Amino acid sequence: MTFKCPHCSRDFSHRTALRNHIKIHGSAIDNYLQEIENERNNIIIQNENEDDEEQQDDETYHLEDVEENLNQLDQQEKMVYNIEETNILDRETNMDIERESVEINVGKEKVNVEDVDIEDDDDDDGDDAEREMEDEEITQKGVGFELISVEYPPVAKIIDVTMSCKTNFPSEEFGNFMNLLVKWNLSDACSNEILQFSKSIARDDVVLPTSVKQGQKFLHQLVEPHLSFKKVAIMKYNNEIYYLHYRQIFDAVKELLSNNNILKHCVFKFTPLYYQNQRIYGEQFNVKWWEKTQKTLPNTANVLSIILYSDATTCDQLGKSSEHPVYLTLGNIPNWHRNKPDAKVLLCYLPMLKAKTNSEKRSRSFLLAKKALFQHAFDVIMHPLLSYKDRDFDLQTNNGDMWCFPHISTLLGDLPENATQTLTYSVNSNHPCHKCLISGEDLNNLRLSNNQIELRMPKMMKDILDQQLAYQYSIYNMNNIFWKYP
Repeated sequence: MTFKCPHCSRDFSHRTALRNHIKIHGSAIDNYLQEIENERNNIIIQNENEDDEEQQDDETYHLEDVEENLNQLDQQEKMVYNIEETNILDRETNMDIERESVEINVGKEKVNVEDVDIEDDDDDDGDDAEREMEDEEITQKGVGFELISVEYPPVAKIIDVTMSCKTNFPSEEFGNFMNLLVKWNLSDACSNEILQFSKSIARDDVVLPTSVKQGQKFLHQLVEPHLSFKKVAIMKYNNEIYYLHYRQIFDAVKELLSNNNILKHCVFKFTPLYYQNQRIYGEQFNVKWWEKTQKTLPNTANVLSIILYSDATTCDQLGKSSEHPVYLTLGNIPNWHRNKPDAKVLLCYLPMLKAKTNSEKRSRSFLLAKKALFQHAFDVIMHPLLSYKDRDFDLQTNNGDMWCFPHISTLLGDLPENATQTLTYSVNSNHPCHKCLISGEDLNNLRLSNNQIELRMPKMMKDILDQQLAYQYSIYNMNNIFWKYP
């Protein structure tokens, strides 16, 4: 089925395409035809009001003159329609050009017709806001948010990751019953029936919980301190307080290393790997970074490689609620085991800044506050590592004590998160890469040599900020908290 334009001979297969096409005819030709009609009426009225004598003497002449003028106007009208139709065809060819301007020449007049702006999505709006950033010092007062200081834990010389296998239950049967519930994830109804049956055949000296809820409550009281989370306020924006739910970073390390199945496979020293006398790289402890770091430490010292990765995710099937978790794992764990569920632990939930309107979401103040919140949250969870930037600690495990130096080896995330971590502009900027200063035009240039690729090193980025050249290098004029961590 086709749909034909009533103004021209074009056919369309969809009604929506025809509707958009009809809008192109616009009011340009209508306005000009209205002027022609007005001019025709003025000529007729003028001739009717002339004196009777002149009208009688020159009646034949005036009628011929009017007819001649009307014929000329009809010819102009046809010419306008033909010109308009030609321009419409040209304009249809260029409909994909954004904000195109077409000039329609009608006789001695010129009419400008602009295409309707193509609607951008939120990401493009954010990119435009980023491109319009000024090279001025970012202050909390200027952008309408306030970072809140957080009290940090004291520095510990010894970090104990040993795990005791003993848990003080009222009785051995009590503990066995609760382990059964946890192992098989039984429902409360099923568990209560098992409990009632057990009581019916149990001895008088056997202690069991009166209900499943009582047993679960007892389990919650036995939770180890390193498994508990804290809630702290870290930012105030638009009179709303934003909280960070987190636990200490070394508590997350303890949860990993207290698992003997993980600890027995961990490697804490540089271990080169060769195949047919050639160096190969399969693990973090095989790479040059680890080798270089190991050479700066005493011979008996070990490297604790910390990996952090974050990704916003939806919490329900409808996508109405979402969270931004951050997970921790260790580069000391081999790859084959690191990909298992028990080789990574939850470290925190990052707060997510809220905007009331779309205009606020695209505003400069919201953009800066969002990046400052992300950076400040990571600063809070990583702050204990600053105390060990140039010092060591003893890691007490079930297999003995180890002398360790902690290092953040990897920060994983998607492209927007990496841009927020490095405080670089988006993919539409002049230098979109968050790792190097390659221009956007050369991102797919495979012929670039290593000398032409300049990395975004912390010292270089600091010098760029000091020289007020942040905008030219597609970086925000903000202090990056990641530059100070080992």
